[in-house]
Amino acid sequence: MGVLEIKGSDGILYIMGDRTLSAYTAPKVQEKLSSIYYTPKSYWRGLAAIKKLATAAKVSEQVARDWLKRQAIWQIYLPALRHIPRPMFDEDSLNAVHQADLLYLPHDRVDRRTYKFALTVVEVASRYKEAEPLTDKSATEVDAALGRHLQARASHFT
Repeated sequence: MGVLEIKGSDGILYIMGDRTLSAYTAPKVQEKLSSIYYTPKSYWRGLAAIKKLATAAKVSEQVARDWLKRQAIWQIYLPALRHIPRPMFDEDSLNAVHQADLLYLPHDRVDRRTYKFALTVVEVASRYKEAEPLTDKSATEVDAALGRHLQARASHFT
């Protein structure tokens, strides 16, 4: 499947299949959109601003949408998302799925060792949580801490 490139007076639009990949807006069009949008009478908010700005600037709605997405003041007033997709794990067997993350610590000092990070691991099925302090986040130290965690969990269930 190829990429279709459409050149117009308001910039270049790249389309692949039924999706718009990106739109490059020409500098003159950016100035025009900016001068229209940032006037007190044209200070539109929300999704309605796309159509109003496109009509006022005489550009396509896609160009107006792409330009507005890069404007911080417009992003602030967007309506809140109703559904935020999150990963879902339906796992019933123990020790099948683990979630791990590294957290920064406020440099805790214990027995002449300064712990700067913590490796946190959550076992998904039982929701068992465990954290281990780390002095650095090198691959060898994280691997050793993760190995200790998995070894402790394996010996706990055998």
